[in-house]
Amino acid sequence: EDSQFNQTLENLPPSLEYLATGWTYNKPIPYLPNLIYLWLGRKYSLGLPKLSSSLQYLILEESFTQYLDNLPPNLEYLHVGWHYNKPLDKLPQGLKYLDFCVEKFSHDINNLPNGLKVFRFSAYENHKCTFNFLPEQLESLYVSSEVIVKLDCLPHGLKYLDVRINNYFDKNAD
Repeated sequence: EDSQFNQTLENLPPSLEYLATGWTYNKPIPYLPNLIYLWLGRKYSLGLPKLSSSLQYLILEESFTQYLDNLPPNLEYLHVGWHYNKPLDKLPQGLKYLDFCVEKFSHDINNLPNGLKVFRFSAYENHKCTFNFLPEQLESLYVSSEVIVKLDCLPHGLKYLDVRINNYFDKNAD
C-alpha cells in the first residue's frame, strides 16, 4: 500500500534510532544523533540530510539522484534505487553490503570500499560499464546487467558469483 505521508518531521526525539519515511515523503530530514537505520522512500529526491556517525543502514529508493558524498564512516548497508546515475567513488571504507538496483548506469566501477563483502549490481540500461576493481574482501557478487567484468579483478576469496544478462568476462585485462 502506498503511504501518502508527506508532512514535515519536526521535534523528533533525539533518542530515535529507526526512521522509515514511506513512499511519498519528500521533505527535509532533521539531524538525529542516534539514528541507526534510515529508509527514504520512493519519492524522496532531496539531498542527503546531515547523517549521524551512528547510522549503519541507509536505503535510498527510486527518486534519489544526488551524489553520495559525506556518508557516515560506520555505514554498513547501502541500497541505492532506480534513478541513481552518479559515480560510486566516495563510499565509506567500512561499507559491507551494497545493493545497487538502478534503471540506467553509465559509469565504470573503479573504487569500491575495501571492506565490501556483498555487491548486488542491477542496471536495466547501461553502457557496458566495466568493473575495473573489486575489493579483495568481497565474498558475494551478483550482477544482472550488461557489464564487463575483468577476470583479474575477481577476488580470490569470492564464494558466490551470480551473473546474468549479457555479462562479458574480459580475459585480456590491462
